[in-house]
Amino acid sequence: MWLMWLRRAGLFLAVLVASAGAPARAAVYRVTDLTPPGLPAGTGAQIYDVTPDGREAVGFTVLEVGTSVFNRAARWDLAAGGAYTPLHPEGYGSSHALGSAGGRQFGWGSNVAARTTHAIMWSGTAPSAVSIHPPGAFHSGVNDADGRYAVGNSSYGDADDRATLWTERNGTWFSTDITPPGHRQA
Repeated sequence: MWLMWLRRAGLFLAVLVASAGAPARAAVYRVTDLTPPGLPAGTGAQIYDVTPDGREAVGFTVLEVGTSVFNRAARWDLAAGGAYTPLHPEGYGSSHALGSAGGRQFGWGSNVAARTTHAIMWSGTAPSAVSIHPPGAFHSGVNDADGRYAVGNSSYGDADDRATLWTERNGTWFSTDITPPGHRQA
């Protein structure tokens, strides 16, 4: 079984194709193009996560410069018709926003000075970016969040990614390695 999308006259047609003689089903969806206006040719955008209430989406734009590709974290205010806000922080080569909850966005960025990736939390704008990189970690990144917790991974000098849980207490983010005992990575 597989899903195929066709775009025709502003509509997306989803066709679910089943095997072994099962009937195929089709549905039509009206969609809004949320590609940020003014992007240069060859640039696109990807939405990675949408909040459960459907009011916000996060992801990144893809910028091609010569033979290099740079991703830039972004958010879309779906309650305001898809208004786009770039989240890419100063001092980072690339960034991704991968989760959103409680008016905050979470992901990672490639820290140019440190030459590593850092977990990042935003509060709706690029200048609000805060590194929540665990002390002593070589790299880290948040994959999703629910407003109280954030989850992702971090590594500490080896190639093994450790499952990481971030918790906020009194405005400070604390990280905990939650990799199961006896496992080198998770």
